[in-house]
Amino acid sequence: ARIGAGAIIDGSVIMDGADVGVGAQVTRSIVGAGAHIGAATILVEAVIGNHARIGAGNELLSGVRVWPEVTISETAVRFSSDA
Repeated sequence: ARIGAGAIIDGSVIMDGADVGVGAQVTRSIVGAGAHIGAATILVEAVIGNHARIGAGNELLSGVRVWPEVTISETAVRFSSDA
């Protein structure tokens, strides 16, 4: 896995080949093999599938699940399963 400068990983699993961008925050989450987490993205209790791509500035909170190979663009959108 590759972790960008200033990224915070807390109580999370980052699988082989995953890339966590600069300043991202990953808390109590699972990031699948080969997945990409964009800069300044926030994950809380999220599961990101293998080879999924999450663009910069997104927030995925409260148990959101992203299927393998799905791409979410850099739209700074907040996704929550509580909504």
